[in-house]
Amino acid sequence: MAEFILKNQVILIGGYDFSGRLSSCALELGCELQDNTTFGDTTISRLPGLRNAAIAVEGYADETNYNPAALALLGASAFPVSVLNGPAIGDQAYGFRAVEGNFPLIDGSVGEMARFSLQAEGGDGTPGIFNGFVLNNENRTGSGSGTAVTVGAVSATQRLYACLHVIAVGGITPTLDLIIQSDTSGFPSPTNRITFSQKNAIGYDFQSVVGSISDTFWRINWTIGGSSSPNFTFAVAVGII
Repeated sequence: MAEFILKNQVILIGGYDFSGRLSSCALELGCELQDNTTFGDTTISRLPGLRNAAIAVEGYADETNYNPAALALLGASAFPVSVLNGPAIGDQAYGFRAVEGNFPLIDGSVGEMARFSLQAEGGDGTPGIFNGFVLNNENRTGSGSGTAVTVGAVSATQRLYACLHVIAVGGITPTLDLIIQSDTSGFPSPTNRITFSQKNAIGYDFQSVVGSISDTFWRINWTIGGSSSPNFTFAVAVGII
């Protein structure tokens, strides 16, 4: 089995790319074990309870950019979190929806680099962390469709979840209308599956679609409006649970 070295992860939280300031990231999926031991049992008995997803990151503080970004998410309504194991379309991605619960403003000693940490946990009933794929992680202009990725079919008991992170915007009165589509190989007749809320600034969205969907190929389709060369840098990660 090939070793796995952390060196090219992209960590997206809400509408911000924290990757360039982070030195560690812990992504965790857990399940509360409930004790149901009764008289007559000779060992402790437990049943799986509620599942929980969490992320904890640490990095170097930047008062101009990263601290305010993390502080803005504290106590905000649930936002998407994506950890990409590479920046390219088709790379592996993990994602879930979280609520930020802890953000120490400064952590450090005299003469050392100021550090920050951020912890967030699942907060909207989504059943854990999806293990999926990157559908986009780059700047887009005009209108178009992305490269198709084999994400898989969605059974009647599953959903496809999608995280959108808009991390940079340019132009005058720019607008981004973004859709996730599915189809068979070659996309002869794509079907619109998810429509994100229109974006005109840095932000985020989290959506899902229920199965059953027999299509196994998925891609994004986008329309950009505005003037003075409108453009958006955004990431989309999807996965099935």
